[in-house]
Amino acid sequence: MPRVSVIVPSFNHGRFLRRTLESALAQTFGDLEVLVLDDGSTDDSLEVAASVRDPRLRVEANPTNLGTYGSQQRGLELTDSEFVAILNSDDFWEPTKLESQVRALEERPDCPYCYTLGWVGDADGRLDTSQDVHDGWPREPVQDLLPWLLFENRVLASSVLFRRQGLSFHTECRYSGDWVAQLELAAGRRVACVPERLSHWRVHGANTFVRSRGQVLEEVAVREAISRVGAGWLRFGSESGLVRVGLGQNELNLVALYSTFAERRRGLRAGLRALRWHPVKRKGFRRLATVFLPGSAWTRALWGGSEPVWKGARFQRIDLRLPGTKDS
Repeated sequence: MPRVSVIVPSFNHGRFLRRTLESALAQTFGDLEVLVLDDGSTDDSLEVAASVRDPRLRVEANPTNLGTYGSQQRGLELTDSEFVAILNSDDFWEPTKLESQVRALEERPDCPYCYTLGWVGDADGRLDTSQDVHDGWPREPVQDLLPWLLFENRVLASSVLFRRQGLSFHTECRYSGDWVAQLELAAGRRVACVPERLSHWRVHGANTFVRSRGQVLEEVAVREAISRVGAGWLRFGSESGLVRVGLGQNELNLVALYSTFAERRRGLRAGLRALRWHPVKRKGFRRLATVFLPGSAWTRALWGGSEPVWKGARFQRIDLRLPGTKDS
């Protein structure tokens, strides 16, 4: 049994897939398997995957379209390794990525996962080193990452190496399942980090991550799930002040997201919660005041007119599986 299973959820990324798979198979840590789960691709993805010759590579076609996190959950069921890495079918790694992460998790058996830093790349794989997606985030080898995750997720999905124990993915998610899994695993635990640029996120026109109505609705669902746990987050974070900032920022972001659906009542409630949590009260007051602007002025005040206003939103519910909470 290999120590690391690399799960590659694949859908219509044939033009990128060879480099993705070669970057996994070229790892200096060789005790691995690579499982490609094709999710009903209509391009040449299956042919590309089959053309990569390596005994550690296995290709499976999903019986039905499962989505990204359905595929990842199926990958968990089809493997039994000690560690699990997710590599999206358009991303790619540096050769020492897994070796560095396995070492970090061996040194810290209390950490449920380890992530690395990385760059954004374009469709041709050229890296843009002018923008740091991790800007302002901690760089320590062991971190209390929870307060940061309450605010937003800057961990690249393909950068994480998980311990299998306790890992699962919310299959109802399409865009944010990695964020949700990290929140659940980071509750009350510290996380390992290799502060090197070893994972690269390719941004292009065929990404599943495109800011759309569905993506915004799912982000609202994750942030509402964070809100429902409320004060319970304080016992999961080692620094209550940072947790409060994270909770406050979560509510400020909710106000902005609700504005794109003209949901004033929800925005008002989120603004009041921001006043409760955020230690910088003026931020809460300013964001709350925008809710009372007439018509589309609310959206323009927060987004500069760059965001559409969608009507008739149906908000989904995501429940976080956290130890000792009513939503677990």
